[in-house]
Amino acid sequence: MPSYSIVITEEPDGTGYNVVVPALDGCFTCGDTLVEAIANAHEVIDLYIESLVDQGRPVPGDVTTTITTVQVGAPLSAVS
Repeated sequence: MPSYSIVITEEPDGTGYNVVVPALDGCFTCGDTLVEAIANAHEVIDLYIESLVDQGRPVPGDVTTTITTVQVGAPLSAVS
C-alpha cells in the first residue's frame, strides 16, 4: 500500500485542523481534533485513489514536500 505525505494546519482559533495531500491535486479534508483529521485523511486518500482507478486515470505517487519558514516585510502588528 502506498503512503502519502500530508500537511496539517491548525485553525487560528483552535477549532480544528485542515489537511492537504500535496501529491493528490484537490485532495483535502479536516477534523475537529488532530486524530480525527488524520483518520479523515486516510479515508479521503482512499476515496480519491478509488475514484482515479474507476476513471482509468493514473494514480500519482507521493511527492517530496518541504515546509519552511520565510521572513516577510509586514509589520508584526499586521499579523493576526
